[in-house]
Amino acid sequence: MYYRWVCKHFGRQSASYIKRRGYKRAPRSVLPCGCSMSIHVSLDRVSKKYVVRRLNTDHNHATGPAEFASYATNRRPDAELLRKARLMMQHGMKARSVKQYLHMHGAKVTIRDVYNLRLKMSLGGHCFYLL
Repeated sequence: MYYRWVCKHFGRQSASYIKRRGYKRAPRSVLPCGCSMSIHVSLDRVSKKYVVRRLNTDHNHATGPAEFASYATNRRPDAELLRKARLMMQHGMKARSVKQYLHMHGAKVTIRDVYNLRLKMSLGGHCFYLL
């Protein structure tokens, strides 16, 4: 049995993806940035213990609590807070006010997250990748 864990920034964005998109301006940063951090673990059949076979802890990007908190998956508010935010937007509150409310209740969303929520609401909730 063999396991491999890699950084979420592991690998590179393919050149064909960038060409296919036909960017007129520089693309925003994406998760794959060539980070080589990885941990390789296997099960030793004799001792029945897991053994670290290869360990590379070098990242080529910033790491830490601030960077971790900035990932979209870690900014998502809980269900009750999200319900209140949707209700506020349905009643015409501006995105900045909704963002401020969410911040006061511990959800560290960005203004883009709130705009995405509004877009999702306008699409009838059929946009699964937004908030």
